[in-house]
Amino acid sequence: MRMFRNIILVFALALTVVSCSSDRSKNLQIQKAADIHLKAVAKSDSIMKILVRQKKQVQKSLESETIPSNVKSYKAMLKSLNKSITLLNDWNNDVAGVPGLEHEHDHSHDHNHDEDILDDMSDREILELQKAYSEHLDKIEDKISEVITTIELYSQDAK
Repeated sequence: MRMFRNIILVFALALTVVSCSSDRSKNLQIQKAADIHLKAVAKSDSIMKILVRQKKQVQKSLESETIPSNVKSYKAMLKSLNKSITLLNDWNNDVAGVPGLEHEHDHSHDHNHDEDILDDMSDREILELQKAYSEHLDKIEDKISEVITTIELYSQDAK
């Protein structure tokens, strides 16, 4: 019985050493956090492309517009688009990376890869943090969708 208890103790110690190793990227929660992170960054990039395209269209319409009330409307649209771009850039600048995650950036902005802030967090906390960032991006996307929809409706009516 004593030998069995010693084997269990050694096994538990070995498991603790392995789970506390510096290679956190193999942990399932970190892998899930990395997946959420990569999907959120890709979504952010996609939203930014839509915003930039929409901004170019509005600028083009503004340049050719001569009716003062329409000029005012297009300027208001540009202001809303610029606020949306700022909101999305703020999200990108604030989002933390995931320890051990190496990936390419397909965007002109950079997000926080300062892993020092993550060192004191458990793997579960990092996963929860990535979920929170993703949920926040969903809310930003909803706001931006409202802006884009309003602009598209106005643009269709103006034609």
